[in-house]
Amino acid sequence: YKGGELYDRGNVSEGIVYFKKAEKLAEGGSLQVKYKIYSSLAFCNFVSENYHISLEYAKKSSKIAIDLRSPDRFLFSKYYESISFDMIGNHDSANICTKQYIPYIKYGTKEEQRVYFAEVCAYYITQNDTVKAQLYINKALELGEDPVVCGIAGAYYLWMKDYEKAEKMYQKKLKESVSLRHEAEALNGLGNVMKCQNNYDKASFFFNKEIDIMDSLAQQHQKENVKMVYIFCILVGVLILIAVTFIVVYRKNNREIRSKKKELENYANEIAYLNKIKNDSNKEKKILIREMERKMDSYIKSVSHGHKLYEGVC
Repeated sequence: YKGGELYDRGNVSEGIVYFKKAEKLAEGGSLQVKYKIYSSLAFCNFVSENYHISLEYAKKSSKIAIDLRSPDRFLFSKYYESISFDMIGNHDSANICTKQYIPYIKYGTKEEQRVYFAEVCAYYITQNDTVKAQLYINKALELGEDPVVCGIAGAYYLWMKDYEKAEKMYQKKLKESVSLRHEAEALNGLGNVMKCQNNYDKASFFFNKEIDIMDSLAQQHQKENVKMVYIFCILVGVLILIAVTFIVVYRKNNREIRSKKKELENYANEIAYLNKIKNDSNKEKKILIREMERKMDSYIKSVSHGHKLYEGVC
């Protein structure tokens, strides 16, 4: 829940940290809990452009969805498998995943279905199937418009050489974009529309704006990487300090234990000696035994403390 809350507030990287903590804690948990964690990690890593990691968690989510016999979960997981494969350049695998989730689109919400239909249109564009591409983009647009749907619709109309509709869709994508990545994609699309119409001045304008945004994205990633390295160094330093402190205290405690053990052995030897000589030494023996019991109590406490320190070091 904390990971989700952090993500919703825009702190994606910290949200991922909490999802990872949840993953470790859920090792022996239910499949439903595991699915929730894996699918969240697939989604958050995709948004963070960690596409290889997103793909691994999407695969795990798909496997659990099959075990749970849950069509809506399978749909979500396969979709993220498909787009993750696409982003890392493995288009054949992306197409296989797209074909696998097509029969399950009916199990998604209205908002999800329009995105899935748009992605299926993009798949059929790669297959040069104009009839099915048109069918699915129309289905997507009937359910509403968002940056993803408008972007794929723009690509479809550009492919069909309907430049007026393509420009309109890319402009809508640009207007509704909530991320720099979407803005860059919309600008690239507008640049291509202008280039196809031989309007090179406008094409250059849009492509230059796209480059500016890509530079901003690169700077953001660089800042994020520097921040993560800084946090990592601090954490390593703190862990080393804690470990050294524990080890020093643990060794000191060990010296105390050895000293007390030696004292106990001395008392035991003295009592054994008094037992051997058989003189009137009962009073002295009682004093020694009482003192030995006191030392034994102190010794046991030290050993117990030592065990706790050892666990702390571990």
